[in-house]
Amino acid sequence: MMQTSGQALIQIDQVTKTYRLGKVEVQAIRGVSLAINKGEMVAIVGASGSGKSSFMNILGCLDRPTTGKYFLDGHDVGKMNDNALAGIRRDKIGFVFQQFNLLQRMSAIDNVALPLVYANGKSRRQRAIQTLERVGLGKRGKHRPVELSGGEQQRVAIARALINNPSLLLADEPTGNLDSRVGAEILRLFQELHDKEGISIIFVTHDPAVSAISPRVVTFKDGMIISDEVKRKVAV
Repeated sequence: MMQTSGQALIQIDQVTKTYRLGKVEVQAIRGVSLAINKGEMVAIVGASGSGKSSFMNILGCLDRPTTGKYFLDGHDVGKMNDNALAGIRRDKIGFVFQQFNLLQRMSAIDNVALPLVYANGKSRRQRAIQTLERVGLGKRGKHRPVELSGGEQQRVAIARALINNPSLLLADEPTGNLDSRVGAEILRLFQELHDKEGISIIFVTHDPAVSAISPRVVTFKDGMIISDEVKRKVAV
C-alpha cells in the first residue's frame, strides 16, 4: 500500500486502465501508484503511447480506472456517479488545454465566467474581471478571442480554469500552440501562480521547457512510471 503524507492532494494506488478494441484488449495504464501533495507543481512526460494521456484523463475525472483507487482531495473518485464526477470537475479541477477552447462570439469576461453557472450576473462578471486581473489581462476583458493574441487567449483559458478556485490546475500541453517566446511568458505565469499563490499544478507535456520549470517530473513508458524525479527548481 502506498504511503502518503497528510497533505496529499492526489493518491493513486495500483491503477490500471484497459481499453477494448474489438476483440483486442489494450492495457494503457499498468498498476500505477502515485501521490502528489497540495501545492506541488509536477510535469508528467513520456513519448506518444506511453500512457500519460490516459493517466491525465483519469486525474481529470474524464475517465475511470479499470482497477485501483483514486482519491482527489480526500474524495474517493471510484465510488462517484456521473453527476458527482461532473461536480468534482467543476469545483475541484481547473482545465487548461492546448487549443484554448474559447467561445469565439463571447468576450474574454464572458468566457472566463462560463463555469459560474449558478452565480448571479453581477457576481459572475465581477469575479471574471478579478480573475482576468490575476493573469494580467484586466484591460482586455471586453475583447473577443479573435481580437486577442495566442498568448492572451491562453491567459483567458487559464483565468477560466481558476475562476472556481480549484484544488488542482491540470494543464494539457499548455504551450503547444504558442511560439517559444509566448510559451515562456505563459510558463512564467504558471510559475507565479504556483510560487505566490501555492496553486497545485500538473502538466502533461512533450515540451522540455515545461519540465524544466517543474520541481518534480514523472516519466511514463509503456503504461508505467519509470522515473519520479524531484529536482531543484529552475526559473524561466
